[in-house]
Amino acid sequence: MPPIFKALASISAWILFIVGCLTFIITLITLFAGGVDAGEWRHTVAFFTFATISIIASVVAMKLRQTMK
Repeated sequence: MPPIFKALASISAWILFIVGCLTFIITLITLFAGGVDAGEWRHTVAFFTFATISIIASVVAMKLRQTMK
């Protein structure tokens, strides 16, 4: 397999990881700084879910990258 695919897998994994971490951090900052209104708790849960899925997807992408030969 060409090395470009390993490079693309690495780039996508790092982007997913960074986006997930930034989403966690920004959501925590907004949660503690402004609190959560009664109607906004769904958005907070959605952002935490997105961040978790993004970090899990980055781990899966790195595992797939390691299996490429």
